[in-house]
Amino acid sequence: MADIYVPEDPQDKPFAVLSFSRQILTSLEFTSEQMSRLTDEDMERIAASLATTYPDFMQRVRLNVTLYLAK
Repeated sequence: MADIYVPEDPQDKPFAVLSFSRQILTSLEFTSEQMSRLTDEDMERIAASLATTYPDFMQRVRLNVTLYLAK
């Protein structure tokens, strides 16, 4: 298991939005055989591809924070 990042500056504390794993692929009904064919490099490429799904991510963050602060 990876070490947990602990930022020295509280302003740098990350809040994870999206992630996926082989366990999630199981819940999406991919078989063990299918998942065994995916290397870590494949998973990295899939993650990079998913990241391009949200090209306006920062605008979405701004909108959601603005709406939350308006409550």
